[in-house]
Amino acid sequence: MSSIAKIDYMLRLSALVVTIAFAGLQIHANDFGLIDQEGRFHQLSRYSDKQAIVLFVQKNGDATSRQLLPMIADLQRRFSDKSVLVLAINLDPEVSRNEIIRELSLLGVKLPVLIDTAQVVGRTLGIERTGEAFLINPKTFDVVFRGSVSPVQPPASGPKDDNLMPSHLESALIEFLSSKEPIKPMEPYSDGVAIQWQNSAVIPKGEASYEEDIAPIFQRRCATCHVENGLAPWAMTSHRMLQGWSPMIREVLLTRRMPPGQIDMEIGEWADVHQITDDEIALLVHWIDSGAPMSGDQDPLAKPAVESPAWPLGTPDVIVDLPEVTIPATGILDFEYRKIELQLEADRWVHAVAYGVGAPSVLHSLLVYTLNQDATISSSADLVSNKNAEFISIYVPGKTVDALADNAGFLLRKGSNLSVKLRYMTSGRETIDNTSIGFYFRDTPPEFSAHSIVVAKDDFIIPAGESNLVVTSTSTPINSDFFVSSFAPQMHSRGKSTSISAISPGGNTIKLINVPNYNYNWQMNYNLKELASFPAGTYFFSETIYDNSYSNPFNIKPEIDVVTGQTSENEILSHYIRIMIEN
Repeated sequence: MSSIAKIDYMLRLSALVVTIAFAGLQIHANDFGLIDQEGRFHQLSRYSDKQAIVLFVQKNGDATSRQLLPMIADLQRRFSDKSVLVLAINLDPEVSRNEIIRELSLLGVKLPVLIDTAQVVGRTLGIERTGEAFLINPKTFDVVFRGSVSPVQPPASGPKDDNLMPSHLESALIEFLSSKEPIKPMEPYSDGVAIQWQNSAVIPKGEASYEEDIAPIFQRRCATCHVENGLAPWAMTSHRMLQGWSPMIREVLLTRRMPPGQIDMEIGEWADVHQITDDEIALLVHWIDSGAPMSGDQDPLAKPAVESPAWPLGTPDVIVDLPEVTIPATGILDFEYRKIELQLEADRWVHAVAYGVGAPSVLHSLLVYTLNQDATISSSADLVSNKNAEFISIYVPGKTVDALADNAGFLLRKGSNLSVKLRYMTSGRETIDNTSIGFYFRDTPPEFSAHSIVVAKDDFIIPAGESNLVVTSTSTPINSDFFVSSFAPQMHSRGKSTSISAISPGGNTIKLINVPNYNYNWQMNYNLKELASFPAGTYFFSETIYDNSYSNPFNIKPEIDVVTGQTSENEILSHYIRIMIEN
């Protein structure tokens, strides 16, 4: 049997086990997260306030899907006031979001379609054919019904008009809403088109092995943070550690919680982002489902880590030592703000900022600003307010260097002072942090000067329990032609998603970045592969969504209204965009 055949056999066996379990026991859907055709992120656990979730298996061009989708959309309309969420799921690894949008438009249907191009959610649910419907209890993730959307066949003496008969799905939904008791699931749906498991763990080189295929994925995607004394809660130092943590690894892959900082890759082209591929997800999940076996003669994760130099770009021109901070063993810490006397005797052009992190296990993020020389500071939060300071750079775990292009620089004026915003996380033991910031200067003025444009809003309220507050904001127009190089969106724990677009003087809108699953714990900086150019008069527009409900796992106090402010209990909307303007 070939290696691919072996993998296919293993995957089919896994699906068979799910199907057998389904016939006699309740299916547990597990939590999962997927993006839809509009670029919105949906996570099952975020819908715990719903009474029920309907999931319908859709495929473009499929006759069964086209026949049943209007019925599903009608079900959504009729049960929306009963707190029922209706979703579709598409398992075609080749489908594009625009193709799904066109398909729904053709049918006159408006419905979120979750795109499972890695096919791992479909396998977890044991999906077999298009046209299947699943009824999920969002409180427990149990599948309480699986079966047909078609009308129930009436008795011989009953009415013959299908429009008068409820579907199997609707009957089950009505029963579940009235009783909240599990309904005996039906057999898997027999109509529709069989799902083609096309991209299931495509192995690049022969038989999949821990040594050659699995461990390298963890090294590429995870081991930067999951190191000894790193910010992650455990270190990936051996196969044994992976095997022990494998249930958690599976969960964070299905919910897209890890790797952190994942963005919508259909918007923009990005350099050095934490984006795991569909094939990598599929391979890891199925490796875990098969017991996370050890194969190969060596354990790549057990090899001693290569020591990185303290300053990868060499000794900085200026090193700023931040005050020593003692971090307690436990507790929730608020932000810390510092003013730094830079004492520059002349204007200098910065071409890179580097971070000598003293305690990687506790330093979550560090933002660096230059203070306006006429800034009035009456509180610590004023040190980083948009009216007083301009954002320069950000440190997040694994990113110790922030370098500009060779022909660009950020101007620090003579006599400039800096300010920093630090966030620490406790690690279970008292820790002392001695972090330094290194600045690298250019010898000559650059061709382009770097600036930070901020899209911000300082005067909104998020009501208690609100799960989907949309806040929009715009920047001022930029009065020169310019290039965009990176984005650093900033929200606190209620931040759910954000997107940023550029609007030209003629009114054309181009979406530049979409962060559909924003995570407060990983405030990333996203760099474009190539600079994007825009004419003078262009401005930026953002749409940011906040979740102040109990369904938000990062929410601190969902029972209170949230106002804007710089403490962790408040909320912010400050999206920084680095641009380049020709000198």
